[in-house]
Amino acid sequence: MVRHPPDHAAERERFVEDLLAIMSAAEKAGQLVLLPIPEAGGDSEGAPLRAEMLQGRVGGLLGSGAADQLAALQRLAVEETRLGIPLLMANVPGRGTSVTMPAPLALAATWSPHIVESAAQIVAGEARAHGMNWLMGPQVVLTSDTETEELAESWGTSVHLARALAAATVRGLQFEGQDGDGVLACLRTDAPGWIERRDPDILTDKLRLVAGVLREIAPGEHRAGSTRADSA
Repeated sequence: MVRHPPDHAAERERFVEDLLAIMSAAEKAGQLVLLPIPEAGGDSEGAPLRAEMLQGRVGGLLGSGAADQLAALQRLAVEETRLGIPLLMANVPGRGTSVTMPAPLALAATWSPHIVESAAQIVAGEARAHGMNWLMGPQVVLTSDTETEELAESWGTSVHLARALAAATVRGLQFEGQDGDGVLACLRTDAPGWIERRDPDILTDKLRLVAGVLREIAPGEHRAGSTRADSA
């Protein structure tokens, strides 16, 4: 079983290189596999999934489940598999559970990256407490169509505002500090408002949005503390 990587950047790189050197091709491919979280009580409490995990053929789980169920699967990955690599536990961000955040359109109306970042920190904290470590968002929806169900989930029509708020959301989701750990985030532009546009410039618009977010916050960047890669 592998040891946790040290904090020094150069030693972390050597740790990753050493880990890759002992991994088989099947184990490397397995780290790219995301499987659904099994339903509690089904398939003998996920016996097929556990068998795949022990063979090194699963890198993460997608969906929702009970906190104790996710903790048990994470212990299996860390303590009983050959490599001991923690699972990625992925889900969509949502708007919180015990505390429900405003809809994206309402947050966009504040024109305040600070408010958006604070809201994302709360969502991340709840997700982390539940066993999740990757929220597959923010999803950026741009629309002004009042006839579409997407309106409440949109950030209006300003790409400039969307870029600033997307970067703030990433900072909030990935924040790590004294009050708790954040989670991984990923920018999504796969909403129907983008996909259904009959616009030859849609790809350019997406790339500009992603580039703008990356200029504001580098991948894996946090306001405080270390990145998940430091502690996984």
